[in-house]
Amino acid sequence: MNKLKVGERAAAITVGATLFLAVVKGAVGYVVGSSALITSAFESLSDVISSVSSWFGLRIAQRKPDEKFPYGYYKAENIAALFISLLILYAAVNFMVEGYSRLMNPVAISNYGIGVAAALVSIAVSIFLYRFLSKVARDIGAQSIEANAKDKKVDIFSSSLVLVAIVSPLIGMQWLEGVVTILISFLVLKLGLETTRDSVLALMDVSPSKEIEGKVETALRSVSEAKRFKHLKLRKSGPFVFGEVEVEITGSIDVKRAHSVTEAIQNAVKGKVTEMEHFTVHVEPYKPRRRVVAIPVREFDGLDSRTAERVGRAHGFLLVTLMGSEVGKVRSIVNSHKENKSQAGLRAANLVAREGVDVLIVHSIGEISFHTLRDSFVEVYKSKGRTAREEIMLFIAGKLNIITKPTKESAGVKK
Repeated sequence: MNKLKVGERAAAITVGATLFLAVVKGAVGYVVGSSALITSAFESLSDVISSVSSWFGLRIAQRKPDEKFPYGYYKAENIAALFISLLILYAAVNFMVEGYSRLMNPVAISNYGIGVAAALVSIAVSIFLYRFLSKVARDIGAQSIEANAKDKKVDIFSSSLVLVAIVSPLIGMQWLEGVVTILISFLVLKLGLETTRDSVLALMDVSPSKEIEGKVETALRSVSEAKRFKHLKLRKSGPFVFGEVEVEITGSIDVKRAHSVTEAIQNAVKGKVTEMEHFTVHVEPYKPRRRVVAIPVREFDGLDSRTAERVGRAHGFLLVTLMGSEVGKVRSIVNSHKENKSQAGLRAANLVAREGVDVLIVHSIGEISFHTLRDSFVEVYKSKGRTAREEIMLFIAGKLNIITKPTKESAGVKK
């Protein structure tokens, strides 16, 4: 059963139980002459209206996106929550007026036993509904269900108030009903204002919570290819969360790889945040300030070393550290695999990858070597210079082209 169906079912149960309470309290109140019970019955009736609006909102929210509402009808649930909050505020004002009236003009009632029984039933049912709705709200993240749960919490106190009102004449404190009514009305007012605030903020696309934001950031960091992310945006829409982010990834970006990274990020995010309905990922190339560039050379002569034609048969590699456009440390590593009869290119590629190289500049590269480097997030660029110095200057100037596929079919197996 999906979230909206669960919310709809919870709202329907609430309507039935609350309508039952309204009828019982209204009938008993009329029989025993308790205006507190009758007022509480009308308050329960307003809860029925609230629950119906919640059910109606969740019902509309299940409609599929269409041309007029391409993002769906999820915000119908937030509108329903706003309507509920206004009803809570209305109930708060009525409580204040009733409390003042009871304080100034205490009213005696008859047949306390039936009145007490009705109040106790109201308390028991309200406690059950509060726990039930709170659990549903936590499970599906529905704001209107949470608003109904808050309303039931108020019902527990208001039903307790009715119980006090009924027994207060027995202890000579009829005025106590008015005082407690006024105190509870302030609590009702506070809950109503909080619900109004939450529903209005949701309609204005406020970020759902720091907790959810933290879960999304944790999921983003769990994807190794996502080196950096920015402009994370989240918004609440009904019981669901929508989001988007810009992610920088290492290596070359083609359609297939961008899709793979995007899918990995979306799965990670939805695994952490179950209420995430849609998460858009914008992929960009990662350009760190510090990069290590490797160049295959014929001999070691610093930046004046001559470039080698073949990676696997190169004498070694010159590793040049770049800080932005500035040349930093230069070091060299010997290619101990150059005499191998087979897989010299593959082993040389692994050697480069283990050195933490970000960029390799080559004349040509085979399939196995290319994919080995790519899996290690090493970008491969096409060589144009005769010396390491020329290669570095061309690379800094942005005049070297990135290689997006192998230039030799079988290179890396035997080179």
